Amino acid sequence: MKRVRILTLIGPAFVTAAVVLGPGSVSTASRMGGDFGYSLIWLMVPVCLFMCCYTAMGARFGAVSEESLLGAVRNKYGSWLAVVLGVCSFTVCAGFQAGNNLGAGTAMETLTSVRMPFWAVGFTAASLAVMFLARRTYKVVEKLMLALVVLMIAAFFGTVLRAGPSVVSILKGLIPSVPAKSFPVMSAMLGTTFSVVAALYQSYLVHEKGWRLTEYRTGIRDAIAGIVVLLSITTVIVLTSAAVIHPKGLSVQTAGDMARQLEPLLGGSAKVLFCLGLWAAAFSSFIVNSLIGGGLLADGLGFGREMSGLPAKLLAALVMVIGMTVALVFQGTPVNVLIFLQGLTVVFVPGCALVMILVLNSKEIMGEHVNGWAANVIAVAGFLAVCAVAYERLVNLLR
Repeated sequence: MKRVRILTLIGPAFVTAAVVLGPGSVSTASRMGGDFGYSLIWLMVPVCLFMCCYTAMGARFGAVSEESLLGAVRNKYGSWLAVVLGVCSFTVCAGFQAGNNLGAGTAMETLTSVRMPFWAVGFTAASLAVMFLARRTYKVVEKLMLALVVLMIAAFFGTVLRAGPSVVSILKGLIPSVPAKSFPVMSAMLGTTFSVVAALYQSYLVHEKGWRLTEYRTGIRDAIAGIVVLLSITTVIVLTSAAVIHPKGLSVQTAGDMARQLEPLLGGSAKVLFCLGLWAAAFSSFIVNSLIGGGLLADGLGFGREMSGLPAKLLAALVMVIGMTVALVFQGTPVNVLIFLQGLTVVFVPGCALVMILVLNSKEIMGEHVNGWAANVIAVAGFLAVCAVAYERLVNLLR
């Protein structure tokens, strides 16, 4: 009975974790371990704190308020800001969707030798079918994401067990240090794993789950548990790359490179496991990432907040089509376009973080459930961190 009860509590944050842990996170984690070994493992701690804090803030808003977060923004600050946040969120998700297509396609191409375009079109079509044919979108998405998270855990943890990382080196890596030329990969890890937009959408997922003030503590526990699982999987990927790739001095730019390098070092089974995890990470983001972008834009425009609503689904379909098109057009030179998209989209993230801080500190909206001092300290630190990432990306774009 306890197992059944635990499964009923697993919900919104695991959906958030599944969408955040996409091919961008896997690629960045692979490169971090490959280039810098165990020395940047400590970075997972502040990233986890930031993501837990913002996801818990989203969950608390969803449990306390009857209105949506962008609805609250519209009522307190004006319709213009709700529209701007909706457009920003849509743009961020459309950019990430291109990476999801490339990630899922690369994983399957590595396993099957069937070219990436076939998989990009096929996965997009399958995602559209699931989204439009499901009667209760949230329930279907929740079960699918839970299954894919379990697959990711099995794949990536199975791979790291084959790799056998050094416990002593892991402990040393928990001591903060900043190796030379590591800031770009640190910035990338923060930008791909600390997803403010996904944390903001946590409030909508709590509404879809039907949790209210009586389930407040459940929502917070779910938020923390989901993000801890997310960061644990990401850390395992760093450890695998640090144990296998870094000592050999091999070059890893993408998760696909990581999968190919594992085969001669650990055998074909390691390559298959890693590719399955990469596919699960990419495909888990397909539907939810598009629903986040479409749902927030629909709500920002005043068309409704429901995940199963037609406006949200139509705009989510547009996110999928844009992501697929970008992946197909730039498949031969994906690096430059993805750098451009990441640089463009990350500029919008600080605004979303600032609005979340303002809303969660408004007694008019939150009553007695406003942020405490500890939550505000972490939230402001996270806001400053994403501002630093945005600045770094803008500088790179303008060079």
